[in-house]
Amino acid sequence: MENYQNKGLTFIEVAIVLVILGLLIGLGASLIAPLTKRAKLQETKETLNANVEAIISWAAGNKRLPSILEFISVIRNRNDAWGKSFYYIVDNDLVQQPSGTEHKICDRRTTKIILRVYQDNSNYQDIQNIAFLMISGGGNYNNQTSGIQQINNVTIINIYSPDTPNIDNYSADINRPESYDDLVKWITLDEIRMKIGCQGAQLKILNNELPYGYVGSSYNATIYAEGGVFFQSGGKYQWCREGNLPSGLNAAPSTASSNCFNETNWGGADTLTITGTPTTQGTFSLKFYVKDNDGNIASKAFVLTINPQTSTGGGAPPGSQVSFANNISSFQTTENNPNAVNVVGNTVVFGGYTNYTYGCFWFPSAYLLSGKTLRAYFKFKFLTVDTSSNSTQFADGFTFAVVTSSMPDTACGNLGVDIGFGGLGYDSIALEVDTYPNTGTWRYDPNNNHVAIVKRGNNTHGASTTMGSNPTCPTAGCVVGSTATWLEDGVEHAVRVEIHTGCNPQCTNCDGNPQNYAYFKAWIDCTTCRDLTQNYTANPNVSHCFQLPTSMNSIKFGFTGGTGGAFQQVEISDFGIGFY
Repeated sequence: MENYQNKGLTFIEVAIVLVILGLLIGLGASLIAPLTKRAKLQETKETLNANVEAIISWAAGNKRLPSILEFISVIRNRNDAWGKSFYYIVDNDLVQQPSGTEHKICDRRTTKIILRVYQDNSNYQDIQNIAFLMISGGGNYNNQTSGIQQINNVTIINIYSPDTPNIDNYSADINRPESYDDLVKWITLDEIRMKIGCQGAQLKILNNELPYGYVGSSYNATIYAEGGVFFQSGGKYQWCREGNLPSGLNAAPSTASSNCFNETNWGGADTLTITGTPTTQGTFSLKFYVKDNDGNIASKAFVLTINPQTSTGGGAPPGSQVSFANNISSFQTTENNPNAVNVVGNTVVFGGYTNYTYGCFWFPSAYLLSGKTLRAYFKFKFLTVDTSSNSTQFADGFTFAVVTSSMPDTACGNLGVDIGFGGLGYDSIALEVDTYPNTGTWRYDPNNNHVAIVKRGNNTHGASTTMGSNPTCPTAGCVVGSTATWLEDGVEHAVRVEIHTGCNPQCTNCDGNPQNYAYFKAWIDCTTCRDLTQNYTANPNVSHCFQLPTSMNSIKFGFTGGTGGAFQQVEISDFGIGFY
């Protein structure tokens, strides 16, 4: 029979087990604090959200926000997870109930609370028109943000990223600057108006930017507002400006102040306009305020840039928002042959003296066209001077094209007679410069070169497209040269293009929704047409009214070109475009 002996643990083995147990117990204990803190944070966030929803529900029934005294009975839990009371800050205009008014929140368009959210010590974002906010002092039991109050004057409340050091903006509870750990939940006026079902447009400034200006060139810009409650006389709104205009420019109304909130004499008008001829170049920071008849105020900051160039030439054409001088490196090239599109300095060259090429040169950013006026300017020069009697020595031409913003930047048409536009396959309109007498279709005038308006990636003249028929040649939409080799002379030719959306007296489309229509105009060899800050008033060489498809409410723009059995080279320069 085998002999089994009882074996126990040695002292060393017992010591190792005890050490491991100690480590596990210590690790577990060290996790208790952060897990408890996380649980309390989550519980407080949930309570904050529930309390905010309770306030919104109460406001939906009462059409106003609760006062400080009412707040306690409205919220579901007055204390956070650390047992401290929540703090409530509210715009008093949304609390007070004027006699005979039952929809105070829905009547308001602005509030007096601005939330300044700091990412670090110097960078912050201002959130305007805060209706109310709630605060928990967090795990340090110290409210570092703001106290309970009903706000009557414009007030900025600062909040910070967690653990931002040395913060205490509310000393009434504990006056102890330390790492920021407050939990803050806020609701904007727009949010609560939407949640309680308010109707009507909110007061706001519509513009997003100001057009560039140029020293020595006339300047004109209009600031528009909408919504709010109109004044009965003296204009729909009242206006005020902070910041100095460049010398030579004037605003109407002219009211300017270092602090528009303290200004009592705002100027009345439907819109605010800036006009004149600037004499100083530079970048100028401006802020415009608009006020309605109910005391609501909206504001927006702008930068006005005045460039040194004048309308006589050099740099970008006056009024340009995009130009070859400033932005040519941002254009995207698509081509079937490396000679099809070449950039030389601030000039783009199509053709490259090579047969059977096509290429496109698109600016990739989208711009709003509907409700706007597009103005563009450029020069072109055919470097191949045609000395034939029938313009068959060189071919084919180029287009300046405006296309739907949904078109890929890599899209392009076909070579030869299509000159990079035909076959594009997207909603579009273009000014075609065609220098070859193709036969067999109405793409051409059989004897002479021509400039025409073409649409929807189809440069067959008279062809039916989903955007309506192309103009035939010669008509108002297609001009034919007096000689077969018109424009093929090695000389620079200036072109001005404008597209006006909306109702135009020149078109018969002013009924229904005028924003669905557009009026395309172009001038060839114009002499004083470089300034884009205002409409060009001379009679256009070609023009065409067309229905603007919804897809072209937002557009891109660029140039296309192509060669076929014959070749050419054409350079395009001094391009600028703006939307007004």
